[in-house]
Amino acid sequence: MKNLERVNRYCTICGTEAVYVCSKCGRPTCRKHYSLLRNLCSICESLLCEICGRNLSIGYCIRCGRVGCEDCLVQLSTISYICVECLRSWGGVHDCRQA
Repeated sequence: MKNLERVNRYCTICGTEAVYVCSKCGRPTCRKHYSLLRNLCSICESLLCEICGRNLSIGYCIRCGRVGCEDCLVQLSTISYICVECLRSWGGVHDCRQA
């Protein structure tokens, strides 16, 4: 357990002294790799849904290319998704979940 405590004092991204802990993943990070505005490490911030900006992404929309979370993407097959905004713009779908 002592090794784990020692590791947690260092940024898991660059190895410098950690001063923050990511609110999404719990990763210890330094000032350089932490967003005070979003309270997230740079890795989680880069993986945020581009549609709602709240949740981590699970895939990308095959039409617009934005990454999205499970609330903002509709699964079309085992590997493809479309965002609710593109699905609405294609017409006929009015009851998609709001992001």
